[in-house]
Amino acid sequence: MKLLYSLCVAFVTTSVQAKVTYTELAENRAKGLHLLSLQPDVDPVWKTEDEKLDLMRADVNFMDVTEVFDPDEPRVPLRKTSNLLTYPPPRHQAQVKKIITTLSLPNIKNHVNSLSDFHDRYVSTQGGADAADWILRTVQAIIAKYPGTGATVKAFPHSWPQHSTIASIPGKTHGPVTIVSAHVDTINLDYGQLYERAPGSDDDATGCAELLEAFRALLQSGFKPTTPVEFQWVSGEEPGSIGSQAIANSYKRAGVQVKGMMNIVLAG
Repeated sequence: MKLLYSLCVAFVTTSVQAKVTYTELAENRAKGLHLLSLQPDVDPVWKTEDEKLDLMRADVNFMDVTEVFDPDEPRVPLRKTSNLLTYPPPRHQAQVKKIITTLSLPNIKNHVNSLSDFHDRYVSTQGGADAADWILRTVQAIIAKYPGTGATVKAFPHSWPQHSTIASIPGKTHGPVTIVSAHVDTINLDYGQLYERAPGSDDDATGCAELLEAFRALLQSGFKPTTPVEFQWVSGEEPGSIGSQAIANSYKRAGVQVKGMMNIVLAG
């Protein structure tokens, strides 16, 4: 399915032009319409729920900006936000290789199986909410085993039932945050089957499972990053990256600086 737009792009609505008014937003939201950004630097368009699902069935990439679009937001073309940072070559290979040897394939398989056992993990269903709660409890249990790390975890609530989960490993300094993410939600796009079985074993239980095991291995190793590192199990990727946009919009308002971001999807 669709990859998340990088959270390191702070302006989550820069891909659209400010031609939609507040009145139009309010009226169309009340009608249940969705404002979709189909291409960078192109005006967003209004679509019905069925039209949005048809785009997903056709594997058309888009971002649903209905909740984050601000008509007064200054627009910066997406191309102008690229290449803002340069990065040094990889370092610490010896430490990384040592941590890799502690990764457990059985742990990853068990996590994939646990997530796949939910009837579905759609953003608006009980299964989706329960799966997000399972992620949160699992991360809490990992942190409890390594209390000296200073790691924390919290639920990031949304306007839909399924929350995102954000775990943080504190840095030695208060610098920009590095983010690694995967998405929790699944969807069944067969006609008339939206709320039917959708285990999402590959998309994206594999990414969530690998993120859980990487988080565990780093805490076990006593990993102390220079700047904070966040692990995010994000809701709402399938219906247009709505969860990641909500998080990015929140970080923008709070002035959170993002150093880099990597998303793990279809890792099986």
